[in-house]
Amino acid sequence: MNSQSYGYLAALLVSLLGSSLSMLALPWFLLEITNDVKYTGIILGIRLLPVSLSLFFGVKLIDQYSKKTICVLSDLFSAILVFAIPALYSVSMLNMGVLVLLICALTAVEQVNHAGLGAMVPDLLKDTTMPNERLNGIIGSLHNVGDLVGPPLAGLIIALVGSTVALILDGITFVASSCILFVFIKCIPAMSYRNKQESTLDNLKEGFLFIFCHPKIRFMVIPSVLVNFHIIPLLSLILPYLAKTSFSSAIDLGFMISAFGCGALLSSLIFTTVGERFSKSWLLIVCTLTLSVCFLLAIFAGNVYVVMVLLFFVGLSVGLMGPLDDTILQTNVPERIRGRVFLVYSSLRFATIPLAMVFFGFLLDATSIENTFACMAASLGISLIWLLANRKACEAA
Repeated sequence: MNSQSYGYLAALLVSLLGSSLSMLALPWFLLEITNDVKYTGIILGIRLLPVSLSLFFGVKLIDQYSKKTICVLSDLFSAILVFAIPALYSVSMLNMGVLVLLICALTAVEQVNHAGLGAMVPDLLKDTTMPNERLNGIIGSLHNVGDLVGPPLAGLIIALVGSTVALILDGITFVASSCILFVFIKCIPAMSYRNKQESTLDNLKEGFLFIFCHPKIRFMVIPSVLVNFHIIPLLSLILPYLAKTSFSSAIDLGFMISAFGCGALLSSLIFTTVGERFSKSWLLIVCTLTLSVCFLLAIFAGNVYVVMVLLFFVGLSVGLMGPLDDTILQTNVPERIRGRVFLVYSSLRFATIPLAMVFFGFLLDATSIENTFACMAASLGISLIWLLANRKACEAA
């Protein structure tokens, strides 16, 4: 690897630490200042509203401007937004409107940054003999290790210095990542942008029609959207609420999310090694069944260790479903429309998350966490029925 690759990996590692801090510190901070789980759910749900917009327009920005410029500036802008939250709170100027605006802007900028980092990888390898697969494998390993190490470390930081200081440290990671990219990454020229192309509406229409008309894609996308509807609120709202109300410890929250990450890491390694030997439809059915059973058993979990075991199996299932979904898409979508289908698929998975955050926030406020887990198990049971009813049509396609 060259110095650019090492700099890229260092910036990514710092960014992953910041993501872990943000994942735990932001909901913890919101629960502290609002003392209301439904408002926390609403704010975290609204946070994801800009995701689809950034997916649609972020790539155009990256194609028009240097990827290095996009990533460096987006990191710096993210740092400003994160620093603004504790700064305004300290002078009693952080009302709900301002907080929502800051969080939405932060989410949109982060999505553009992530897209820029992903698009930068092939350019880093132009003057090297390293294959793309190897660097991407290292990047994937850093993500998985970050899921294991980051949450406990973030939980420890919150427990020792509080969520406000954790947010300040999160902002510092953005600055550090920006500086590393600025120093180590050469200026990557922008790609030429073609004006003569189909309209965005035509692209979206073709992507939607392909997803819902192709039996195998339709078979996969509906349970995938429903699983995402549960997993994002689980990690960013339900587990913080459980840790705060039942265990009263941010450290326990970190270890619970780390157990999830451990399962996801193991399952991704399993799929990489022997994934092609399994029936894709049956693997999806088994993963959905495992998730439903885990949420059902979580009703009776009396301590954090039982919850960690269940979350390990939840991570095991979700970690299999991620590469499984990608494999089904890659092997069934024609190259000509692959980009727009992936774009529509990603948007579908995130489109329901704001509703999910609000729904589970109100559900936790109106009832018990046991009933919330029961609701999650039942809805995934419906997804399981869908999969069993459509399996033969999927395999025949």
